[in-house]
Amino acid sequence: MYGLDVLVQKVLLLTVMIALGVILRLTKKADGNLAKGFSDVVVYLTQPAMIIYSFLDAPFTKTILITSVCVFVFALVFHIGYFYIAKLLYKNAPERQQLILRYSTIFTNAGFMGIPLISELISPTAAIYATFYVVAFNVYNWSLGCYMYSKDRSYISVKKMLWNPATVPTYIGLALYIIGGLWSIPEALTPIFNEFIIPVVKDDVLFLLKSTVIPMSMMMIGIRLAESNFKTMFKDKYMPLLIVVRLILIPFAIVGIMKLVQLTGFIPDLILIPAATVLVISSSTPVAAMANIFAERFDGDAVYASKIVSVTTILSLITMPMIAAVLSKVF
Repeated sequence: MYGLDVLVQKVLLLTVMIALGVILRLTKKADGNLAKGFSDVVVYLTQPAMIIYSFLDAPFTKTILITSVCVFVFALVFHIGYFYIAKLLYKNAPERQQLILRYSTIFTNAGFMGIPLISELISPTAAIYATFYVVAFNVYNWSLGCYMYSKDRSYISVKKMLWNPATVPTYIGLALYIIGGLWSIPEALTPIFNEFIIPVVKDDVLFLLKSTVIPMSMMMIGIRLAESNFKTMFKDKYMPLLIVVRLILIPFAIVGIMKLVQLTGFIPDLILIPAATVLVISSSTPVAAMANIFAERFDGDAVYASKIVSVTTILSLITMPMIAAVLSKVF
């Protein structure tokens, strides 16, 4: 059911991209300014392209829409749980580190890593479900997440939750998805769409842009990682707790919760199993690259954030295949 070999390959790819960023920084071909520039390009251009592309690359069915809504609702609820778990932890950590540790417990790399991974492992259709997980992620990320870094209460608003660089392309992609499913292209316009608009916009522009999300975000992390002290990386007494909670306990808890939901019979397996698969894989991805991006944007401890993202990405080589194997046995 799950291509564990493909999963390992994809996580290895992320690690290689981080290593390239490290090499660029150590050879003085890149610096913090480039990392900050990468973060803006990813947030405002390439990630939106990836979100829209995922909608255009799947067939339109009622089951897909219901499953997507199911993933969205569960993801909203789960992120509230992540928040309260994070609130209980790291109370003795220095304030700047505590902020990043708590953010890292709540938010995973479901967008930069989850969508492309799920698309490869399962199907392009499943990438739509992953996109809805990311919508829930961004409802909190661009409100609660920004507030955590900036301490600016203006971020805690319905507008910030529903109107941000990730939700807007989702609205566009969803609108195109529904219109494409309900509207037949007039015969006279079919050649224009099939030979020009679709190949150029979707297969060329959007595909090329979305393909840069992983390299840019991971190299940005590598650039910052190269600025840190490698000797102290694994001596941080709070990082082991974060690793256990974020990479192991939370994903296994999601597996258990979704199995209990299945036993109730309330949601048909046709919907529940793909929803559970996406929820578990998305929750088991390493710490969100946004931890580093927000640290760049809000003048936080970007070096510490890059350590956490890098370490959890490397360790996910072990934890994600393990969790995927358990998932395939449970469902």
